[in-house]
Amino acid sequence: MHIVTDITVSTQAIVTTEDDHDYQTNDYVLLNCPSAYGMELNNVQSKITVLSSTTFQTEIDTSNQLPFSLPALENYTQAQVSSIAGQTFYNNTPGSPS
Repeated sequence: MHIVTDITVSTQAIVTTEDDHDYQTNDYVLLNCPSAYGMELNNVQSKITVLSSTTFQTEIDTSNQLPFSLPALENYTQAQVSSIAGQTFYNNTPGSPS
């Protein structure tokens, strides 16, 4: 899991992580960005293209989202990204259908 420090408003959002993410192009990730950041992405998965050790481009369209900004609150859930290699997803949720 990596802390997200920025997500662009774009038809193919670019994500920046706090530290080196170690992902590779064509990996799949799961993004969680609480509404406190302005932009809200809950368990959204995407195939990625790596741009640098801390940035990657997604297939996620954030063009209709508010800009990503750090919350003014002291206690908040951090925006996070995780690799989902080897996991099966149903309706953007890990696990199996009910």
